[in-house]
Amino acid sequence: MNRYGRRAAIALSVMTLAAVTAPSAARADCEIYGTIIAEPNPGDPDLGIWLYRLVVYWNTDVQYALSHLDLVLDAPGGSCTCAEIEEALNWNDPIGFSMESPGYCLIYYGPELLCHGEPSIPVPGTVLKFEPYESDDCEPGTGGVATFTIYSNYPPGDISEPNLLLVDKFGQLSCSGAISGQFPVLPCDPVASQQLSWGALRALYR
Repeated sequence: MNRYGRRAAIALSVMTLAAVTAPSAARADCEIYGTIIAEPNPGDPDLGIWLYRLVVYWNTDVQYALSHLDLVLDAPGGSCTCAEIEEALNWNDPIGFSMESPGYCLIYYGPELLCHGEPSIPVPGTVLKFEPYESDDCEPGTGGVATFTIYSNYPPGDISEPNLLLVDKFGQLSCSGAISGQFPVLPCDPVASQQLSWGALRALYR
């Protein structure tokens, strides 16, 4: 599988962001959460002097396997444009992987930056979508662990909690969850001017 560098950005900063899942498709008994670890990147600084490793855990609690994962980068009306977000990060393709049994086969994921939300759920704002590549050998299951790697020249800042930054889709259902850890602090500060809360965003879709 070919690998290539692509510039993108994530606008998590030290403020709280929010994700929205369609109320009719959300489930209360599913689970998704993740953590991000930041560390210097001396191995390939051209990609970014900082490496951010996102580890995501999910459990759909139904027979439907994972379709894809979303990471919400900025809420609607945030102060970061998609171009600013795109300029702040690098990643490779594939951007990450998960491991599925039996056979412990690797499943690779491709990145897609969506500037106008993720319509299949729907999730508004700027979203980074992790789409598993099709394989004859294996596919994501109803539960698992995935690891994604993103690079940036911007230093890390703490991600505020609580938040709802992760979303997964399985069948026609979806689930949202929180991220802990650190992520690049961007100059545009995506939520400083808006201070959008989960409740305010959710009200847009009632």
